[in-house]
Amino acid sequence: MKYANEINDIQDDALYVEMLEELSRYKTLSHSEIDWEKVYSNSLELLTKSLDTRIFRGFILSVISINNDDVFKKLCEVMHHYKSVWSNVYSLYAEKNSRQAKIQNKFFTDPVNEIIECNNTYKINIPSDIIKDINDVICIFNEELSTNFQLMNIPVKKDDNKKSNEKAAVSYNNVKSIESMDNREYREYFFSLARSLLEKNILNFTAYSLFWEGVWGRVLSEVPHKNNVTEIRYPESNTINVIKNISEYNSENIIRSISNLLLNPFWFEGYKIFIEGALNSNQAEIAYYVKVLACMQLKKFNWISTLYFSNNEAFCSKELYAYFCEDKKQQPEKHAVTNKVSDNKEENLDKKTLKAQLNIINDEVNESVKSRIHGLINLAKVMEVNGFINNASIIYVEVLKLMETTLLKDYLQEEYINIKNNELINK
Repeated sequence: MKYANEINDIQDDALYVEMLEELSRYKTLSHSEIDWEKVYSNSLELLTKSLDTRIFRGFILSVISINNDDVFKKLCEVMHHYKSVWSNVYSLYAEKNSRQAKIQNKFFTDPVNEIIECNNTYKINIPSDIIKDINDVICIFNEELSTNFQLMNIPVKKDDNKKSNEKAAVSYNNVKSIESMDNREYREYFFSLARSLLEKNILNFTAYSLFWEGVWGRVLSEVPHKNNVTEIRYPESNTINVIKNISEYNSENIIRSISNLLLNPFWFEGYKIFIEGALNSNQAEIAYYVKVLACMQLKKFNWISTLYFSNNEAFCSKELYAYFCEDKKQQPEKHAVTNKVSDNKEENLDKKTLKAQLNIINDEVNESVKSRIHGLINLAKVMEVNGFINNASIIYVEVLKLMETTLLKDYLQEEYINIKNNELINK
């Protein structure tokens, strides 16, 4: 593309007005509704007409949000163009209008700092060769414009620097308390935690709960609407294709899919597509878990099933509601078999030695919080069966404390109520 070589007035340009309308939602409650593909295409077209850095800002923010190799190639291209002309253009502009020049400078430096920070905190995945190229540009900016941009970190192989990556992510997320975060920061905080867990274990149920909390944790009231039609857009085709085309059930694909899916939280058809994809990949337990999460949300907010996207597509049709909620007790075959085996073990519990019973529990526990809680419950039952009533009571009390402080409490409601009603903990 041939980009502009001067700052021209684009205030009345239809593409600019459209781009500003989208960006007006940035870091607001409507942030997830921004059409970043539109911001991206509009900003690229506008950059052929003017170097106005308000366009540049829109371009950079869209690149961060889209986060794929194609937009990063364009990023490198645009950065090189600004490197070649911006110093002279800005100097001449500042001589004519110093006040406007300060505004232009702010919309140039802030986005550059933001994309550097996103790269250095591992929120985006810019290829190493492009980072090196952009770092050369940054050095020239610092020299010619007296800016103080940091250089972008060049990622190393994960196995070689896994701990430092995780440490950087944790330190970034601890800058603010949860209570002081806006909705976007809240989402990114939980998404970051979830990504870290899924990278270690694709079957970690807690990770899926954290993703869910990142979006639904801040939904407190009914979405504004007119005659049940909201201003929320139906998902873009690229988002739909990401969810539909999971080639392999691995951490990279699932993180990308869930991130896209939960940026469109009211698209319940998308949850169904994800669930069916998980089933096709023989991940019945995960499929069932996501289905339970969706059902809980529908039960919690009855208004979801009455509202529509801006194109009049329902958030959740009657058929979808039935799919999620009316057969929620019918667990996938794999899950059902697991329960059957577990039931058989409980029936024979008193026939085994204490050591054998403890070995059974030990073999069943994995890294997930839910699994550990079930392990503690089973441990308490073993104590009870073997006559260690006080030991059982102690464990039950500790399980209650753990359940009351975990995000999984609502998903273990039946177990929670059973323990609460257990006479042992009142002795």
